Amino acid sequence: SAESLLGPWRIEPDVIPAQRADGENVVWAPHVVGEPGAWEMLFYSPLSGLTRARSPALFAWTRDARWRERANNPPGDRDPCQLVLGARRLVYSVGSRRAPEGTYGQIVVTESSDGGATWAPQRAVLEEPGTSFEWGNLESPFVVAQHGGYYLFVTRTDEGYGTYHRTLVFYSTQPDRFAWRPLTEFWAHAAEVVQD
Repeated sequence: SAESLLGPWRIEPDVIPAQRADGENVVWAPHVVGEPGAWEMLFYSPLSGLTRARSPALFAWTRDARWRERANNPPGDRDPCQLVLGARRLVYSVGSRRAPEGTYGQIVVTESSDGGATWAPQRAVLEEPGTSFEWGNLESPFVVAQHGGYYLFVTRTDEGYGTYHRTLVFYSTQPDRFAWRPLTEFWAHAAEVVQD
């Protein structure tokens, strides 16, 4: 934590440790939305899928008991990003589509209109035009509403040198549909946009 983006930065104690007693070995890719007094975090674990925790002050978090069972979680996979648009909640994560010729990397979304009590089936918002690794080669989606539309930041990897640090940016007037027409590419992995 820091008082400003320029620091100095302090390392704080872990806020969401893995629940090893339940067989959970790792948690990763947290994404936080909300406002002072009402923060919400989504994160991923292979054991429980997407999980939600809440906090009044960012340093003490309580896992949502309703989401402890995977069946109650929103559909999706790793690297969640949540976009709140009034009553709409859109959760983006990593997906893939298997076909006879190979696997196509995807970014998928699921949507809730009741604060996260129920979720629509997930659907692809972006798909890699060519085949990739078995698990897909797109990761770390991050969506920003700006300039009357939506910008999707995605890391795209392949077997080439340095592609772990390749972020592509896509634009759409719809938050749930992006065409494979990158606006730009820049050197970053799992890029997130912070407004200060």
